[in-house]
Amino acid sequence: MRKLILLCLLGTLLTSCSLFQVHKVEVEQGNVMTPSMVNRIHPGMTEGQVKAIMGEPILVNVINSRVISYVYTSQLGSNPRTEKKLTLVFRNGILESIQREGI
Repeated sequence: MRKLILLCLLGTLLTSCSLFQVHKVEVEQGNVMTPSMVNRIHPGMTEGQVKAIMGEPILVNVINSRVISYVYTSQLGSNPRTEKKLTLVFRNGILESIQREGI
């Protein structure tokens, strides 16, 4: 009888963990990009000027050195993951085009 009660109690304790939402950690990865930082970037800037504003990129395109990508992802608890991506294309060291996603 004691074993049965102990087994029921243990089963109740183990399944009760799934009834409550467990705290989930905030996960942020990549380059932090604020709208004010991105708005300061414009075609005609040098690669050094862009990196002075944005910092070193996390992703480096080894196939095409003309392209620099800044990526930032964030997931707050159980909320859906959000992603921001900024792709910059240079020609002869001068910024030629800017592609924004999620910014």
